[in-house]
Amino acid sequence: MKWTTKLTDVIETSWGFEVYNKEGDLLGNIVSDSPEDHHQCVIGLDQGACPVRDGWEDGAGNTCNLNGWGAEE
Repeated sequence: MKWTTKLTDVIETSWGFEVYNKEGDLLGNIVSDSPEDHHQCVIGLDQGACPVRDGWEDGAGNTCNLNGWGAEE
């Protein structure tokens, strides 16, 4: 499944999500801790959530941003 926001394109994988900027560069991955966590991410994306705008974490404590996870904004 794929979601498009104003800032990113998010692609679902078997282990979580890949997040790309509008130029198609991989910004980082979001790793789901559990099937329930994965499902909650899907619900959020279906409702218009954006990993960058909403400050999601990647599963390793790094905040999602347009410069890449853990990079300075």
